[in-house]
Order: sequence, then C-alpha cells, then structure tokens
Amino acid sequence: MAAGDNALANEIDWFSRVLDSRIRLYFEQGCEVASISEITPPPLKDD
Repeated sequence: MAAGDNALANEIDWFSRVLDSRIRLYFEQGCEVASISEITPPPLKDD
C-alpha cells in the first residue's frame, strides 16, 4: 500500500469514528467519548 493510500485509509477511519460518535452522542446512546473533539485526527505528515 502506498503512503498516500495509507494516509487516506487513516483519514477515512478517523472520519468514521467521528461520525459514529457524533450520532451516538446526539441520540444519547453509549459512546466512548464525551465529545468528538476528543478523537484525535491522524497526523498529516504522511500525506
């Protein structure tokens, strides 16, 4: 997998976690975080 592909996969994984957490928080379902800002985005150095 090329470095760009790996960076894109990391971004998609991060976005998926943010979206899932936001929906869970909105509907007051169990969630690992109290705010989506707690989910650290992947570093951009490999882009």
